[in-house]
Amino acid sequence: MAWNTRWCCAALLALTGCPDDTTMASGGGGGTTSQPADTDTDSDSLSDTDAVDSTTAETGDTDSSDPDTTAADEESTGEPPPPPPEIDPEPDPPGLSTGLYSSCRVDDDGTLTCWGDGSCGLLADGGAAPAPPTVTGTQNTWASVSIGWDHACGIAEDRSLWCWGNGRDGKVGDGVLDDGLPSDWCRFELMPIAEGTQWARLSLGQDHSCGIQTDGTLWCWGSNEAAQIGDGAVGGNYNRIAPVQVSGSHWLEVYAGDQHTCGLDTSGAVWCWGRAGNGKLGMEGVVFSSLPVEVPGLPPMRSLATGGVSSTMCALTEDGTVWCWGRNQGGVAGLGHDEQVFMPEPVDLPEPIAEIHLSVSSACARSDEGQMWCWGSGSQGQLLDGVAEPGYSSSVPVQMPGDDWIDIAAGGIHLCGRTEAGETLCWGNNEAGQVGDGTSGFDNNRLDAVPVGPWGGGPVADDWVGGQTGSAHGCGAREDGSMWCWGSRRSGRLGNGDPTDDCSPASPSECIYTTPVAVTPTGAGNWDPPSVGFDHTCAVQDDGTLWCWGANGVGQLGQDGDTALSPVQVEAATDWLGVTTGNGATCGLRGSGSAWCWGSNSVGTLGNGSTGASQSSPTQVGVATDWSALALASDNHVCGLRGTDLWCWGRNDFGQLGLGVEGDPVATPTQVPGAWSDVAVDGLRTCAIATDGSLSCWGAIDPTTSTPTPVGTDTDWAQVSVGSSFRCARKLDGTLWCWGSNTYGQLGQGSIGDSRSTDLPVQVGTDTDWLDIAAHESTVCGRRGSTLWCWGRNFSGQQGNDTIFPSGTPREVRNDG
Repeated sequence: MAWNTRWCCAALLALTGCPDDTTMASGGGGGTTSQPADTDTDSDSLSDTDAVDSTTAETGDTDSSDPDTTAADEESTGEPPPPPPEIDPEPDPPGLSTGLYSSCRVDDDGTLTCWGDGSCGLLADGGAAPAPPTVTGTQNTWASVSIGWDHACGIAEDRSLWCWGNGRDGKVGDGVLDDGLPSDWCRFELMPIAEGTQWARLSLGQDHSCGIQTDGTLWCWGSNEAAQIGDGAVGGNYNRIAPVQVSGSHWLEVYAGDQHTCGLDTSGAVWCWGRAGNGKLGMEGVVFSSLPVEVPGLPPMRSLATGGVSSTMCALTEDGTVWCWGRNQGGVAGLGHDEQVFMPEPVDLPEPIAEIHLSVSSACARSDEGQMWCWGSGSQGQLLDGVAEPGYSSSVPVQMPGDDWIDIAAGGIHLCGRTEAGETLCWGNNEAGQVGDGTSGFDNNRLDAVPVGPWGGGPVADDWVGGQTGSAHGCGAREDGSMWCWGSRRSGRLGNGDPTDDCSPASPSECIYTTPVAVTPTGAGNWDPPSVGFDHTCAVQDDGTLWCWGANGVGQLGQDGDTALSPVQVEAATDWLGVTTGNGATCGLRGSGSAWCWGSNSVGTLGNGSTGASQSSPTQVGVATDWSALALASDNHVCGLRGTDLWCWGRNDFGQLGLGVEGDPVATPTQVPGAWSDVAVDGLRTCAIATDGSLSCWGAIDPTTSTPTPVGTDTDWAQVSVGSSFRCARKLDGTLWCWGSNTYGQLGQGSIGDSRSTDLPVQVGTDTDWLDIAAHESTVCGRRGSTLWCWGRNFSGQQGNDTIFPSGTPREVRNDG
């Protein structure tokens, strides 16, 4: 097969000659090969490098572009000059780093804290979801950190290198080739990289990473689609899953962009390689370079910009002048226009600059005097001028508020800085909580610099007598007889008389309470522990009265009417013993031993032999008067105990009634074979503990079964609770165990994500003082002594711990009273 001559030189590099119509890069590159100018300058399409990769693959050439045979050697005249003998790069100082949707900070004591997007293990906390500031990893003393698009690396105090997050294309550098499912790409734990080596500098781009070792050598790894590794190879066949050396041994700094890399040597020269489209390499007439090429027209430089994933490049001279070049979208080059800049130009700034940082679409520079200027996109509040409108930008520097900035970080579409007072502030896009103020959401940009956490540091209540969560809120009773709720304020869920009904997790300060608020006092008695449903709550007081509040669309509050913002009494009875709530239904026990249900009855939930019409007043379930416990799942099915006999009714399409059949609803209580002591239900499944202490589940438990199926062989179970696709149970010795899905960390194993799901119970921590447990959907709460702990899903603050982020470990409910 004949090769396209345009790609011949790219595939073979310097081993073969190129046709006369193929231009080469000037400036010397020690065998560096570059391609003709790209006529499409409106985008950074990978079509050119894709062609390189496909050409190599079609010809069966697997070695011709490998730097082992084509990288420049020591005699190459284009080699950067040798270093002064006294130069030895020092580690980056502790500071900040921001990625697309996440942030990390290294404190002076070496503690690494990260927050924001935790997908694919990006926060190295074992999780896969947004999180508040969390101490990261097992290395307790760090020197520096760098975040790319969706992966991160850090240098420990001993100068060892560790990486985590998305390892696709080898950008984590742990030597593992990821060719399986996307879930296999994720590194949830810290991975040691090139063990035995010592590192001084890091810079992470979109799909590749680079670092400088303490001996001044430069190494890169990850995607090489656009020759951004700089080892002489180009194309996806030459992605590097472990660090490979870039020619030269006298590098001081490195910057990894989206599809290019630049390095600064000890002479002050800047060298770039990778895709040159839009002027990213600081020269005209080339498409890409697979080895370092010196950027022409620059005076000696003292440092490069930090940050990453930008298509624009900047560097800083000894006298504090900033020079920029590249794509310049939104004016991120700071030159007064938004046109591409193929040759470096100086930026007009009022003071000498100490450091410059680049993000995807904006840049910031800090002076030695503590002042800061930013420019480029301001569409999401990046410019701190109170504006956040689509397309808004400034192509000239805009001075930021304050004059005591000592550190800044840019990387994604949010920015962070640190002040002399030691405060960390962030602003801009906050979709995944990367600003770090405890909020998140698509429409929650921060136009002012707001402090980063910590949260959950307030007082805790240590007098809880019981509590649980629903889908978006939680409630609990305390020893003084008061009732407290937290989470979503929609539909009167919190029972505090608040009429707010416009609730979105984007604005927690307006729509949710992340710590408990007192329920409106009512009645003459003290509150017993509540039952929390989807959007309503009910609880019995110690005088035997029953009260409910929240949504009432189908009569689930036990009366006609609209949403109740404060508790309303269910009839006038004073012999209520207990209550259980679902989605649109409620059931309760009375002193006579009778069972009563009301609300939705679409699948026979009321147990009165009918399906269809809702009922807004309590209706007795049959005529039995020996009920001892009831459990209601959503508005789907109910199970209850009469002595040791278990009876279920309602929805049965997954066999959740345990009757040996799947199918139509069963509208009257029907006995489940066996002798039982405890039962819990979720919409599609049921679990129960037998009188011999064994545990069984049925329904949609994978595989679906319509008869009780043992869970393990242990016979010391005391209580069970069922959430959506996961279960938790307490043993007689006070230990707590969970199993099933772990999407939001509801298994309490310190991790978040389905990769940590289990089929059999695993212990939650090592505590042996759990008194009760309550799971609902993907959140679970439990009581230890008189303290209340919650974990799992938390998008509306339903854990009550002053955050809106999920947790893979139990976190104590706060006290806002």
